Amino acid sequence: MRIGQDIAVRFPGLYLVHHNIPGKRVDWHDWAQHLLFIPLQGEIKILLRSGSLVGGPGKMLYVPPNTSLNFQASEAWENGWSVLSITRVGEQ
Repeated sequence: MRIGQDIAVRFPGLYLVHHNIPGKRVDWHDWAQHLLFIPLQGEIKILLRSGSLVGGPGKMLYVPPNTSLNFQASEAWENGWSVLSITRVGEQ
């Protein structure tokens, strides 16, 4: 995958996004669904109202439903950064 491109795919009940934009920042928002971030390369920092989560390869970061968050990806990574975010959508 080329650096600087996000790819999103929807499956029944599941939404996957492969983020691959060095230095990407996302402002405060919240999701009604569970979120799971799996850093594949580089580092991601997720800010919550109650604190922060930081992870890199080999870690998984979980955010419960209805939680306000923003996130920031590392910029100074040799090959950019890569995170897979998984969201369960639809009926639970």
